[in-house]
Amino acid sequence: MRFLLDQNVPQDIALVFQALQQEVEHTAQLGLQQAPDQEIAQAARDYDVLVTLDLHRQEAEWIAVNRAIVEHGVKVLRLRPPRSKPGIRVPSWTIILTIIRQLTYDMESWLEAFEQDAVLITISREEKVFRRRTRDEVANMLEQRRRPD
Repeated sequence: MRFLLDQNVPQDIALVFQALQQEVEHTAQLGLQQAPDQEIAQAARDYDVLVTLDLHRQEAEWIAVNRAIVEHGVKVLRLRPPRSKPGIRVPSWTIILTIIRQLTYDMESWLEAFEQDAVLITISREEKVFRRRTRDEVANMLEQRRRPD
C-alpha cells in the first residue's frame, strides 16, 4: 500500500512505514505543509491511504470538516493522539510513541479492512481498537450532517 502522511503527522512516523516495507511520503515532501483539505484530497488521490491525526474531533464532525477528503474517495486512517491538559503540554516523544503503538497495534487487521470495504478507520488512543467505516456509512454520516435539525 502507498501511504501519505498528513501535515499534522510527525515526519518521523514515515520510518515506521518504511521499516514495514510500505511506500510512504509526507505532505511536506510534496510542498503541502500548510495546504487546505482540498489540496490534500487532490494529492491523496495518488495514494492508497491518507494518515492523519484526529485533533480531538468526534467522528461525524471530523468527516464533515474533512468532506473534501472523504468525498473524493480517499481512504483515511485517523489516529487519536494523547490530549494535552490545560497548562500541561504533552511531550512530542510521547505523541510519537503513541502513534507508533496505534499504527502497529493490530496492523494486519486494519490493513486488511482497507483492502476489503473500509474507507475510514479511526484508531483510538485508550482502547487500542479501531473503528472501520464503509463508503456507505460515511455517506450516511455526511447526509445526516446536511439535514437541518
